[in-house]
Amino acid sequence: MGGFGQFFRGFDFLSRNSAAWPYALVPTAILIVLLTAVTLMVTGLVHPWIDGIIGGWGEALPSWLAWLGDAAEWFVETLVTLGSFVLLAVVALGVTQPLSGPALEKIVSLQEDDLGVPPRRPIGFLNEIWCGLRAQLFWWTVAMPVVIFLMIVDLFFPPATFVTTPIKFVITALGLAWNLLDYPLTLRAIPMRARFEFMLNHKRELLGFGAAFAVFFLIPCFGVLMLPAASAAATRLLWTIVEKNPDALPPLRPEALALQAAQLREPRPGPPQF
Repeated sequence: MGGFGQFFRGFDFLSRNSAAWPYALVPTAILIVLLTAVTLMVTGLVHPWIDGIIGGWGEALPSWLAWLGDAAEWFVETLVTLGSFVLLAVVALGVTQPLSGPALEKIVSLQEDDLGVPPRRPIGFLNEIWCGLRAQLFWWTVAMPVVIFLMIVDLFFPPATFVTTPIKFVITALGLAWNLLDYPLTLRAIPMRARFEFMLNHKRELLGFGAAFAVFFLIPCFGVLMLPAASAAATRLLWTIVEKNPDALPPLRPEALALQAAQLREPRPGPPQF
């Protein structure tokens, strides 16, 4: 099945695998907690602070202009309050995915078990968080600046949208595919150079996969809701490609996986005996 078709397989896996349900709820739960904290911060700190600075503007004006001062005060308070909420909400959305890393790693593991992939050694909680953070770094440092540049071009030269719009969509789709594939690839310790080669050699499948999720990830909060299914779908896509082409990623060749599984079964040395 092509990259686009994995979109549906991710949801199918979650729907029939009850063990993944608690982990699938984690990103949404984290986002709700963060947005609640943002709301309390804005209403309890930001709004009173700005009200204390600009409060009483209308009192400094003649009575017949007091309404103008009150209107200006309301406008500034609303603008600063909403602006603060939007800014903090964007930050909350940005950190939700890294914080959800351990839960998404569990979904990746369950999907690998469902596919019969040999087990791997756990990488640890902090590395799981780092896995989620790395998944976003490429997008924010490489793909997003290009998209912003194209948006600026559209702003100053609207006819360019006929060219920039499909380019933005392709960049978004590939960036999203890179983002989501980071989970199964990092958990298998795949180096960066091998990832770039993998993407270049399978750009058609990755473009189809990213395009299937891109529309939903562009909608605020929908990206967080889609993370569990997208992580499962990315894992299935990776192993589907590797199954068809074992040389796609040398560290994931059958003999390498068999060696890793054998090392995992070896007993660890105990404490020295005296």
